[in-house]
Amino acid sequence: MKRLNFAWAALGSLAVGTSAIAANINSMATGADMAGARVIVDWELPGGPVVSITGIWVASGPDSGFCTVLDPIAPAPGAGFAHFAVSGDTFVSNWIIDNRSDWWIRRVTFDLTPSISLYDDSPVNPDSPGSAAGRDSVVYDPINSSAPAHLLSDEILPWGDGKNLGDIWLGEFIEWAPAGAPGSFGAFTTYSYFDDTDTIPAPATVLMVAGGGMLASRRRR
Repeated sequence: MKRLNFAWAALGSLAVGTSAIAANINSMATGADMAGARVIVDWELPGGPVVSITGIWVASGPDSGFCTVLDPIAPAPGAGFAHFAVSGDTFVSNWIIDNRSDWWIRRVTFDLTPSISLYDDSPVNPDSPGSAAGRDSVVYDPINSSAPAHLLSDEILPWGDGKNLGDIWLGEFIEWAPAGAPGSFGAFTTYSYFDDTDTIPAPATVLMVAGGGMLASRRRR
């Protein structure tokens, strides 16, 4: 009976402790850690309506990832796409958005909620425990870009964990001028920039760690 009660107590501790374990931030993050994230592209033609299409970020190697978002005429012949990619440490690497479509990109929104990644803008806000220096929104890279600089960019969706001191976010957007106007992100151009993400343990990893601790405790008894 003691073993049964202990098991229930351990499960209760697991339920209480999981959020605390999951809240440990790791300032080192790669493009692969964004796997599962949603990328929403707002496509536009001059004078036309905005059409939003979503793609899913996938890992393409141990430290790299990408996302391809089709344009509104897909799967018709001649359809284009936007290709997103980043490899290595997200703080020092170039982030790439490649517009391979006849449509303009008006806005891009990243939702990291389904992934283990988080945006970090700590040069503006205090460093949360485990995080390090981040970047405030995005930093345009004119050397490697053929597309113009963005008009607006900011982090969105603050991370709801109690360890967040104000610098950790679940989303971000980048916005350009309307299609065809000066400063618009037109067809067959590339936008390069710098950004930063951190990571938190995946839920499955947290459960394995906590569950392993529970089993070890039972064996010691």
